[in-house]
Amino acid sequence: VLTPMVVEIFARALVFAWLRRNLDFWLSAVASSLIFGVIHIEVVRYGAAAIFGIVAAYLYERSRSLWPPILLHVAINATYFAGILPAASFN
Repeated sequence: VLTPMVVEIFARALVFAWLRRNLDFWLSAVASSLIFGVIHIEVVRYGAAAIFGIVAAYLYERSRSLWPPILLHVAINATYFAGILPAASFN
């Protein structure tokens, strides 16, 4: 639970918010999502992590709160660790 919180603070509250001050939503979301993908290290998860980053940026933009992307991040991590989402689904 702590890792998704820290990652979302970095990716959304710092990177996305900083980019969003000067760029439109889509450019900010895509750029911050690419960085989000990179910090997930495993190449097989890069695409899914980047797509998740865009969804999380949208949730953050609409709600003006970190809680929706944090909760989604926790839910995805929990399903992955529970074996419901196999690593192959992140290709």
